[in-house]
Amino acid sequence: MAAKSTKSRKHVQTSSAVLEQQNQVIKPLLDLAIEPDSAMAYNDRGSVFQSMGRLKEAIENYQKALSIDPDLAMSHYNLGVALHVLGRLDEAITSFNNVLAIMPAFAMAHYNLIDLLEKSNRLDSLREEVAAATKNCPGEPLITLGQAYLLKRDGDYSSARTVLESGKTTTVSENFSCAEGKVAWRSLRQVGRHPGGLQLL
Repeated sequence: MAAKSTKSRKHVQTSSAVLEQQNQVIKPLLDLAIEPDSAMAYNDRGSVFQSMGRLKEAIENYQKALSIDPDLAMSHYNLGVALHVLGRLDEAITSFNNVLAIMPAFAMAHYNLIDLLEKSNRLDSLREEVAAATKNCPGEPLITLGQAYLLKRDGDYSSARTVLESGKTTTVSENFSCAEGKVAWRSLRQVGRHPGGLQLL
């Protein structure tokens, strides 16, 4: 009897998870049915496709959202992330620049742009972006990473470590997520060669 009860509970839990997943897909579709010209509905639909790994459809929906509302910063951002995952770096850089033209203090967009410019070896653009990010997002730990990238590029590992150490007492903003914290920690270890990198965040 106990085994049967356990099976029932597992079935209910599985059913609930499936329903929740279906709701994530259905809601944006319903939003579009109610508001076919809603940029946010297309953005949300793109986010669902992106969470499912269906990046082509995600990108199509973000682009549709932006055709309705070119100033929807979140769609530019989401588009940039999807393009980055696909390795379309030039287009991703354009998307993050578009975000920052609308929201200059969007720290995560600055961080992603800094990361892309560093990966693409565009050092002049990287220096300009780090300066802009430092001005628009003072005290942001993610921007501190950009400053450390530059110091690393100049071969000054000691100063890179000092810059990262200064981030110890910095307040983490609401734009800083756990997922990005993992990225930041990996960067801390790469940039500063610092075994205690995790404690710096």
